[in-house]
Order: sequence, then structure tokens, then C-alpha cells
Amino acid sequence: MTDPRVSIIVPAFNAGSWLKPCVESILAQTAGDLEVLLVDDGSSDGSVDELPRSDSRLKVLRQENRGAAAARNRGLSEARGRWISFVDADDLLHRDKLRHQLAYLAENPRLELTSGSWCRFVDQPPAVPQVIADNLWRPQPPVPWQINALSQNLMMQPAAWLASRALVERVGPWNPALSLNDDGEYFARLMLATEQVGFCARALSFYRSGSDQSLSAGRSAAHFKSAVTALELIGRHLLAVEDSDAVRSALAAGWSRLAVECYPYAPDLSLSCEVSARDHGQFQPAVGGGRWVRRLAGPLGWRLARRLQATVYDLGYRQLGQRRAARKVPHA
Repeated sequence: MTDPRVSIIVPAFNAGSWLKPCVESILAQTAGDLEVLLVDDGSSDGSVDELPRSDSRLKVLRQENRGAAAARNRGLSEARGRWISFVDADDLLHRDKLRHQLAYLAENPRLELTSGSWCRFVDQPPAVPQVIADNLWRPQPPVPWQINALSQNLMMQPAAWLASRALVERVGPWNPALSLNDDGEYFARLMLATEQVGFCARALSFYRSGSDQSLSAGRSAAHFKSAVTALELIGRHLLAVEDSDAVRSALAAGWSRLAVECYPYAPDLSLSCEVSARDHGQFQPAVGGGRWVRRLAGPLGWRLARRLQATVYDLGYRQLGQRRAARKVPHA
């Protein structure tokens, strides 16, 4: 049997009705030379059993619940493709995503890693995607990419990436100790092991937002600890390649932002992030969100403004959960 050109790894844990559309969007790729490694990470909702089994390109791997990073590593152990992609179980790919990305890589044969365009959606992807380009949406060396991401609070969603198998094997597995920002740490390692990060604007993926369960989990102490550890590792990887004022300033911005995000949910971690920001340059807390929060932060201070913001957001997330439960929409 000929090895597929692309291996797509999908970790799944109780993804509900979102899993089937995700897998269907992958199997519908116009670049059909692929395999899908669906790693069932101990699901109990029966969502994996509802997947189409007639397509020989889909392979289901099962394991006890050990987290998304461990599930991706399980998929990697079985992957046979020259190129590797990671797609979360609630996200979607445009049908031409891989075709455009592979054509771009063929035109740029020295590239080992490229990203692509993406847009957010809640229930259904928009008929006309509203993409918002930023400073990560262009080819650039890895260190400037990381500086832009950290200093401007930018992200690239995991499904947008396509990495060579050779690069993946060189860098090693996902870190199973991480949950929040495990992708940021992993792709930082990938890109810092290359000379250039590619970008294919026509390769489009869809990133699901607004899950009340994932948002509340993202505010747990364990997840904040993961975010802190991930940023510590990213800083270590980045400074090993370039220890410059620009890098340290970007890391200070990242630590400042994380100090605000941790508060008031994990005040001890927030304080340690503030210390790390000062160690790398300057602590500059900035409370994001609506205009009213920013206005309050001036006279009241960022901590009090953040506590008020957290109270309002928690109420909003509870109301969102009640609406989703009433509509019987499963959680990711």
C-alpha cells in the first residue's frame, strides 16, 4: 500500500455532534491523498461510533483519557504521510485547504512548515468567510514570527498548519504535561527548528469559538498553570535561538498579558507572571475586553477592573451554557 501524502491527526474526547462534520470536512478535501487518524481519547458520548466507516482513509485509534497532547502523540506514532496536520475535533477545513497548501509547498520546496488563513465561527461556518489578517499572515523567519505573536497577542489556530514529517520527527512529540497553549509551545519548537515559516493565504480553515465548557475550563487553576509553563518553555526555546532586546521585550509583553489573564482566578500565578515580565523588561498590564473595562482600569486599577470583568464574564458564560443545554448542543 502506498503511503499517503498527508496524515491528519484528530484528537477527540466527547466531541458530540461536532466530530462528524469535522471528519467529513477532512475526507472531502480535493487533495484526496491523505489518511485521517482519529484518536478517541476515552470518549463516553458515542460520537466516535457515529463516524462513517466505509472510507478506508479513516483509521480510529482508541486509548484511555490522557489529554489532547497525548492523543496527538498516539496519532503521530501511526502516521505514514510525508506531511502532518493536526485538526481539533470541533474545527473544520475548507474543501480546498490542503490542495492549496500542497501546491504552495511545491512552489517553495525548501519550506518545512506553513500556515494558512482561518476564521472563527460558532455554530456554522460563514458562507462568506470573514478573515482578519494580522502580522502572522505572511512568510517570515521564526523569531520575528514569535515576536509578533507575543508582543501583539496574535495566534495561529492549529488546523492552519502543515508540517513536514521530517521536521516533526526532528523536534519530537507534543508535551503531554500541557493543556492550555500546548499548541503554542509545540509549534514554537517546530518553527524555531526551521529557517522560514511559510504562509498560504488560500489555505482556509475554520476555528470554532464560543464553547461554554472550553471557556470555563480555560479559567481553571490547572489550565492557567499550563499556560504559565507553556510560556516559560516558549521563552526558553526562543532565547536559545536569539537573546535580544526585541525578544525579551516580546516575552515581557506575553508575561504581562498572562498576569492579567490569570487574575483573579489564580492570583499566585498572576504575581509570578508579573515578576517574569519585570525580569524580561517591563510589566505593562492591559485589561482587554469592552471599552467600559478599559475606562475603569485607569481610576480603579487593573486588578479591580479585572475582578469586575470576571464577574460579568462568568455570568455570561453561565447564561450561554443554559442556552446551549436548552438547545441540546453538545460540548467540545
